[in-house]
Amino acid sequence: MLMDIPDDEPLRGSALQRTLLSFAKYFENVLSWYGIYWDETRLYSKICPQCGSELNLETRSKNARIMVCENCGFKEERNKIPLYWALIKIKLLPTPRRDETSHIL
Repeated sequence: MLMDIPDDEPLRGSALQRTLLSFAKYFENVLSWYGIYWDETRLYSKICPQCGSELNLETRSKNARIMVCENCGFKEERNKIPLYWALIKIKLLPTPRRDETSHIL
């Protein structure tokens, strides 16, 4: 199981920070109790899963934020991009080229 716990910097001092972090800790304990392997990892939403370049916001609406990579042309809704990184993590998609992603991988 992959867990992507949000960075607490933007949430610092809010009630949501404590709620998310306490839920994550509770969830880790439950998984460990049942012997389920879990890995806390960062799943990016602003870095291209194909080439490792930074993604730019192309379109923003009430329901979607479309991100596009100017390097390779990758285009996807921002909330779906971490799914690509999860598939890379579990080896169902190829890893982006190492020379361009050395700062993130």
